[in-house]
Amino acid sequence: MIRLRFALVVIMLAVVLAGTPVGSGQAGGEGRTIYGAGTNTCAQWTDARDKDTWLSAGQWLLGFVSASAMYSKTPPSRTDARAIANWVDTYCLSHSGSDLSDAARELVELLISGKQP
Repeated sequence: MIRLRFALVVIMLAVVLAGTPVGSGQAGGEGRTIYGAGTNTCAQWTDARDKDTWLSAGQWLLGFVSASAMYSKTPPSRTDARAIANWVDTYCLSHSGSDLSDAARELVELLISGKQP
């Protein structure tokens, strides 16, 4: 039973990741490398949201925000996945040349400042 569950999880991850461009890039000015869907452009995010194929990039985004919350010395404001995705939608509409990681960093800064998205 455990092997079957593990196999199903691996298959589901493979299916989700198969449609996601995986890359790496430099994060703004800090010399840190971003991996995976964070290198997607805002235009790709917006297109994926329109086509309802944004799950993989959305999971990357939630992981980024979660990790930032875990390692931040200042606890961020609480929010939910829907508010995060909607905030990134708005960000990407006005920053079409940015990457998803740019949006994620600005969102984390907003949350750490005590504000809600």
